[in-house]
Amino acid sequence: MSNFEILIIVFVALSALMSVIAVILSVTGRKRTVLEINQSADKRANELARIQEEESDLLRENLRNDIEKSQKDTTDHISTSFRNYGDLVATTQKTQGEQQDKRLGEINDTLSKFTLESENKLENIRNAMTKQIGELTQENSKQLEQMRATVDEKLQKTLETRLGESFRLVNERLEQVYKGLGEMQTLASGVGDLKKVLSNVKTRGILGEVQLGSILEQILAPEQYDTNVATKKNSNDRVEYAVRLPGNGDEDSFVYLPIDAKFPGDTYEKLLDAYDSGDPALVEAASKELETA
Repeated sequence: MSNFEILIIVFVALSALMSVIAVILSVTGRKRTVLEINQSADKRANELARIQEEESDLLRENLRNDIEKSQKDTTDHISTSFRNYGDLVATTQKTQGEQQDKRLGEINDTLSKFTLESENKLENIRNAMTKQIGELTQENSKQLEQMRATVDEKLQKTLETRLGESFRLVNERLEQVYKGLGEMQTLASGVGDLKKVLSNVKTRGILGEVQLGSILEQILAPEQYDTNVATKKNSNDRVEYAVRLPGNGDEDSFVYLPIDAKFPGDTYEKLLDAYDSGDPALVEAASKELETA
Protein backbone atom coordinates (compact mmCIF):
# COMPACT_ATOMS: atom_id res chain seq x y z
CA MET A 1 0.00 0.00 0.00
CA SER A 2 1.36 3.46 -0.92
CA ASN A 3 1.95 6.35 1.50
CA PHE A 4 -0.78 8.44 -0.14
CA GLU A 5 -3.37 5.79 0.52
CA ILE A 6 -2.14 5.52 4.15
CA LEU A 7 -2.56 9.29 4.56
CA ILE A 8 -6.09 9.15 3.23
CA ILE A 9 -6.94 6.34 5.60
CA VAL A 10 -5.45 8.31 8.49
CA PHE A 11 -7.42 11.40 7.52
CA VAL A 12 -10.63 9.43 7.38
CA ALA A 13 -9.87 7.85 10.75
CA LEU A 14 -9.13 11.22 12.33
CA SER A 15 -12.39 12.64 10.99
CA ALA A 16 -14.24 9.71 12.42
CA LEU A 17 -12.42 10.10 15.71
CA MET A 18 -13.29 13.79 15.88
CA SER A 19 -16.91 12.95 15.27
CA VAL A 20 -16.83 10.40 18.04
CA ILE A 21 -15.16 12.85 20.37
CA ALA A 22 -17.76 15.52 19.54
CA VAL A 23 -20.51 13.04 20.29
CA ILE A 24 -18.88 12.00 23.54
CA LEU A 25 -18.38 15.60 24.58
CA SER A 26 -21.97 16.32 23.70
CA VAL A 27 -23.15 13.40 25.77
CA THR A 28 -20.95 14.09 28.76
CA GLY A 29 -21.76 17.76 28.77
CA ARG A 30 -18.39 18.88 27.92
CA LYS A 31 -18.93 21.08 25.09
CA ARG A 32 -16.36 22.88 23.27
CA THR A 33 -16.99 25.74 21.20
CA VAL A 34 -17.41 25.37 17.57
CA LEU A 35 -14.59 27.81 17.04
CA GLU A 36 -12.07 25.64 18.79
CA ILE A 37 -13.23 22.58 16.97
CA ASN A 38 -13.10 24.41 13.67
CA GLN A 39 -9.68 25.79 14.40
CA SER A 40 -8.48 22.41 15.43
CA ALA A 41 -10.01 20.93 12.28
CA ASP A 42 -8.45 23.62 10.09
CA LYS A 43 -5.15 23.10 11.74
CA ARG A 44 -5.39 19.38 11.22
CA ALA A 45 -6.59 19.94 7.63
CA ASN A 46 -3.62 22.25 6.94
CA GLU A 47 -1.34 19.72 8.50
CA LEU A 48 -2.89 16.96 6.48
CA ALA A 49 -2.59 19.09 3.28
CA ARG A 50 1.05 19.79 4.07
CA ILE A 51 1.67 16.12 4.73
CA GLN A 52 -0.25 15.23 1.58
CA GLU A 53 1.75 17.71 -0.47
CA GLU A 54 4.99 16.39 0.96
CA GLU A 55 3.80 12.84 0.28
CA SER A 56 2.77 13.88 -3.23
CA ASP A 57 6.21 15.38 -3.89
CA LEU A 58 7.78 12.25 -2.46
CA LEU A 59 5.49 10.09 -4.56
CA ARG A 60 6.28 12.13 -7.70
CA GLU A 61 10.00 11.87 -6.97
CA ASN A 62 9.68 8.16 -6.32
CA LEU A 63 7.52 7.77 -9.43
CA ARG A 64 10.04 9.68 -11.55
CA ASN A 65 12.85 7.59 -10.10
CA ASP A 66 10.83 4.42 -10.76
CA ILE A 67 10.13 5.52 -14.34
CA GLU A 68 13.76 6.36 -14.96
CA LYS A 69 14.79 3.08 -13.38
CA SER A 70 12.17 1.25 -15.46
CA GLN A 71 13.38 2.97 -18.63
CA LYS A 72 16.97 2.13 -17.75
CA ASP A 73 16.00 -1.44 -16.91
CA THR A 74 13.97 -1.66 -20.13
CA THR A 75 16.88 -0.24 -22.16
CA ASP A 76 19.30 -2.61 -20.45
CA HIS A 77 16.88 -5.47 -20.98
CA ILE A 78 16.44 -4.58 -24.64
CA SER A 79 20.19 -4.26 -25.10
CA THR A 80 20.70 -7.53 -23.33
CA SER A 81 17.91 -9.08 -25.45
CA PHE A 82 19.50 -7.75 -28.64
CA ARG A 83 22.87 -9.08 -27.58
CA ASN A 84 21.32 -12.38 -26.67
CA TYR A 85 19.37 -12.40 -29.95
CA GLY A 86 22.56 -11.63 -31.88
CA ASP A 87 24.36 -14.37 -30.03
CA LEU A 88 21.38 -16.68 -30.65
CA VAL A 89 21.30 -15.74 -34.35
CA ALA A 90 25.04 -16.29 -34.66
CA THR A 91 24.75 -19.57 -32.81
CA THR A 92 21.74 -20.56 -34.91
CA GLN A 93 23.52 -19.63 -38.14
CA LYS A 94 26.59 -21.52 -37.03
CA THR A 95 24.46 -24.49 -36.08
CA GLN A 96 22.50 -24.29 -39.32
CA GLY A 97 25.75 -23.95 -41.28
CA GLU A 98 27.14 -26.98 -39.54
CA GLN A 99 23.88 -28.85 -40.14
CA GLN A 100 23.84 -27.76 -43.79
CA ASP A 101 27.46 -28.81 -44.23
CA LYS A 102 26.66 -32.10 -42.59
CA ARG A 103 23.53 -32.48 -44.74
CA LEU A 104 25.47 -31.57 -47.89
CA GLY A 105 28.13 -34.09 -46.92
CA GLU A 106 25.43 -36.73 -46.48
CA ILE A 107 23.86 -35.75 -49.81
CA ASN A 108 27.25 -35.92 -51.55
CA ASP A 109 27.88 -39.31 -49.99
CA THR A 110 24.41 -40.45 -51.07
CA LEU A 111 24.94 -39.12 -54.60
CA SER A 112 28.35 -40.75 -54.80
CA LYS A 113 26.88 -44.02 -53.60
CA PHE A 114 23.93 -43.70 -55.99
CA THR A 115 26.26 -42.84 -58.89
CA LEU A 116 28.45 -45.83 -58.11
CA GLU A 117 25.39 -48.09 -57.88
CA SER A 118 24.02 -46.66 -61.15
CA GLU A 119 27.33 -47.23 -62.89
CA ASN A 120 27.42 -50.79 -61.59
CA LYS A 121 23.83 -51.37 -62.71
CA LEU A 122 24.55 -49.85 -66.14
CA GLU A 123 27.64 -52.01 -66.46
CA ASN A 124 25.61 -55.09 -65.54
CA ILE A 125 22.90 -54.09 -68.00
CA ARG A 126 25.55 -53.46 -70.68
CA ASN A 127 27.12 -56.84 -70.07
CA ALA A 128 23.71 -58.55 -70.10
CA MET A 129 22.73 -56.75 -73.33
CA THR A 130 26.05 -57.64 -74.93
CA LYS A 131 25.58 -61.26 -73.95
CA GLN A 132 21.97 -61.31 -75.19
CA ILE A 133 22.94 -59.60 -78.45
CA GLY A 134 25.72 -62.13 -78.96
CA GLU A 135 23.35 -65.01 -78.30
CA LEU A 136 20.73 -63.44 -80.55
CA THR A 137 23.30 -62.95 -83.30
CA GLN A 138 24.40 -66.56 -83.03
CA GLU A 139 20.78 -67.72 -83.05
CA ASN A 140 20.01 -65.53 -86.07
CA SER A 141 23.09 -66.79 -87.87
CA LYS A 142 22.05 -70.36 -87.12
CA GLN A 143 18.50 -69.72 -88.30
CA LEU A 144 19.76 -67.91 -91.42
CA GLU A 145 22.05 -70.83 -92.17
CA GLN A 146 19.14 -73.24 -91.80
CA MET A 147 16.96 -71.00 -93.98
CA ARG A 148 19.77 -70.74 -96.54
CA ALA A 149 20.14 -74.50 -96.60
CA THR A 150 16.37 -74.95 -96.94
CA VAL A 151 16.16 -72.31 -99.65
CA ASP A 152 19.14 -73.80 -101.51
CA GLU A 153 17.55 -77.23 -101.31
CA LYS A 154 14.20 -75.91 -102.54
CA LEU A 155 15.87 -73.83 -105.23
CA GLN A 156 17.93 -76.83 -106.36
CA LYS A 157 14.83 -78.98 -106.45
CA THR A 158 12.80 -76.29 -108.19
CA LEU A 159 15.66 -75.60 -110.62
CA GLU A 160 15.98 -79.25 -111.47
CA THR A 161 12.22 -79.51 -111.94
CA ARG A 162 12.10 -76.35 -114.03
CA LEU A 163 15.14 -77.35 -116.08
CA GLY A 164 13.66 -80.79 -116.66
CA GLU A 165 10.36 -79.24 -117.70
CA SER A 166 12.17 -76.68 -119.87
CA PHE A 167 14.28 -79.37 -121.55
CA ARG A 168 11.14 -81.40 -122.15
CA LEU A 169 9.39 -78.40 -123.70
CA VAL A 170 12.49 -77.59 -125.76
CA ASN A 171 12.63 -81.16 -127.00
CA GLU A 172 8.93 -81.02 -127.91
CA ARG A 173 9.45 -77.68 -129.67
CA LEU A 174 12.50 -79.02 -131.49
CA GLU A 175 10.53 -82.05 -132.58
CA GLN A 176 7.80 -79.73 -133.82
CA VAL A 177 10.42 -77.59 -135.56
CA TYR A 178 12.00 -80.64 -137.14
CA LYS A 179 8.59 -81.78 -138.22
CA GLY A 180 7.80 -78.29 -139.56
CA LEU A 181 11.14 -78.19 -141.37
CA GLY A 182 10.28 -81.48 -142.94
CA GLU A 183 6.90 -80.11 -144.00
CA MET A 184 8.58 -76.93 -145.24
CA GLN A 185 11.06 -78.99 -147.23
CA THR A 186 8.15 -80.92 -148.70
CA LEU A 187 6.34 -77.65 -149.35
CA ALA A 188 9.47 -76.17 -150.89
CA SER A 189 9.65 -79.15 -153.20
CA GLY A 190 6.00 -78.66 -154.07
CA VAL A 191 6.55 -74.95 -154.63
CA GLY A 192 9.45 -75.74 -156.90
CA ASP A 193 7.25 -78.12 -158.82
CA LEU A 194 4.48 -75.50 -158.92
CA LYS A 195 6.96 -72.93 -160.13
CA LYS A 196 8.00 -75.26 -162.88
CA VAL A 197 4.36 -75.77 -163.82
CA LEU A 198 3.67 -72.04 -163.74
CA SER A 199 6.65 -71.31 -165.94
CA ASN A 200 4.45 -72.32 -168.88
CA VAL A 201 2.46 -69.26 -170.02
CA LYS A 202 -0.58 -71.23 -171.10
CA THR A 203 -0.77 -73.25 -167.90
CA ARG A 204 -0.35 -70.07 -165.84
CA GLY A 205 -3.18 -68.48 -167.85
CA ILE A 206 -5.50 -71.43 -167.18
CA LEU A 207 -4.79 -71.29 -163.42
CA GLY A 208 -5.32 -67.55 -163.45
CA GLU A 209 -8.63 -67.96 -165.23
CA VAL A 210 -9.84 -70.52 -162.69
CA GLN A 211 -8.75 -68.32 -159.77
CA LEU A 212 -10.39 -65.23 -161.31
CA GLY A 213 -13.66 -67.07 -161.81
CA SER A 214 -13.62 -68.21 -158.17
CA ILE A 215 -13.03 -64.64 -156.96
CA LEU A 216 -15.82 -63.16 -159.06
CA GLU A 217 -18.21 -65.90 -158.03
CA GLN A 218 -17.57 -65.07 -154.36
CA ILE A 219 -17.92 -61.27 -154.57
CA LEU A 220 -20.47 -60.73 -157.43
CA ALA A 221 -23.91 -62.00 -158.33
CA PRO A 222 -24.24 -64.07 -161.57
CA GLU A 223 -26.05 -61.25 -163.42
CA GLN A 224 -23.24 -58.79 -162.58
CA TYR A 225 -20.61 -60.39 -164.88
CA ASP A 226 -20.34 -62.50 -168.04
CA THR A 227 -17.78 -65.04 -169.37
CA ASN A 228 -16.05 -65.28 -172.78
CA VAL A 229 -17.32 -61.86 -173.84
CA ALA A 230 -16.36 -59.92 -177.01
CA THR A 231 -16.25 -56.39 -175.57
CA LYS A 232 -15.93 -54.77 -179.02
CA LYS A 233 -18.56 -55.07 -181.76
CA ASN A 234 -17.65 -57.14 -184.81
CA SER A 235 -14.55 -58.45 -183.06
CA ASN A 236 -13.54 -62.02 -182.36
CA ASP A 237 -11.22 -61.08 -179.50
CA ARG A 238 -12.77 -62.32 -176.33
CA VAL A 239 -11.92 -61.99 -172.67
CA GLU A 240 -12.50 -64.65 -170.04
CA TYR A 241 -14.62 -62.37 -167.82
CA ALA A 242 -16.33 -58.95 -168.14
CA VAL A 243 -18.06 -57.09 -165.30
CA ARG A 244 -21.31 -55.26 -166.08
CA LEU A 245 -21.30 -51.56 -165.08
CA PRO A 246 -24.22 -49.07 -165.32
CA GLY A 247 -24.39 -47.20 -168.69
CA ASN A 248 -25.50 -43.70 -169.63
CA GLY A 249 -28.90 -44.73 -171.07
CA ASP A 250 -31.93 -46.40 -169.56
CA GLU A 251 -31.89 -48.85 -166.68
CA ASP A 252 -31.12 -51.84 -168.93
CA SER A 253 -28.08 -50.22 -170.56
CA PHE A 254 -24.65 -51.18 -169.28
CA VAL A 255 -21.00 -51.25 -170.28
CA TYR A 256 -18.44 -54.00 -169.82
CA LEU A 257 -15.27 -53.86 -167.74
CA PRO A 258 -13.09 -56.55 -169.36
CA ILE A 259 -10.73 -58.60 -167.15
CA ASP A 260 -7.95 -60.77 -168.69
CA ALA A 261 -6.63 -63.56 -166.48
CA LYS A 262 -3.35 -63.93 -168.44
CA PHE A 263 -1.13 -61.80 -166.16
CA PRO A 264 2.43 -61.24 -167.51
CA GLY A 265 4.34 -62.94 -164.65
CA ASP A 266 7.76 -62.74 -166.28
CA THR A 267 7.49 -59.00 -166.80
CA TYR A 268 6.32 -58.57 -163.19
CA GLU A 269 9.30 -60.61 -161.93
CA LYS A 270 11.62 -58.28 -163.88
CA LEU A 271 9.98 -55.29 -162.18
CA LEU A 272 10.54 -56.87 -158.72
CA ASP A 273 14.16 -57.56 -159.59
CA ALA A 274 14.57 -53.93 -160.69
CA TYR A 275 13.19 -52.73 -157.33
CA ASP A 276 15.57 -55.05 -155.51
CA SER A 277 18.54 -53.68 -157.44
CA GLY A 278 17.68 -50.09 -156.49
CA ASP A 279 18.43 -48.77 -159.99
CA PRO A 280 15.82 -46.12 -160.96
CA ALA A 281 16.51 -46.62 -164.71
CA LEU A 282 15.81 -50.38 -164.50
CA VAL A 283 12.67 -49.74 -162.44
CA GLU A 284 11.34 -47.26 -164.99
CA ALA A 285 12.10 -49.60 -167.93
CA ALA A 286 10.48 -52.62 -166.21
CA SER A 287 7.40 -50.53 -165.34
CA LYS A 288 6.97 -49.43 -168.97
CA GLU A 289 7.41 -53.02 -170.16
CA LEU A 290 4.77 -54.23 -167.66
CA GLU A 291 2.41 -51.43 -168.74
CA THR A 292 2.88 -52.36 -172.39
CA ALA A 293 2.28 -56.04 -171.74
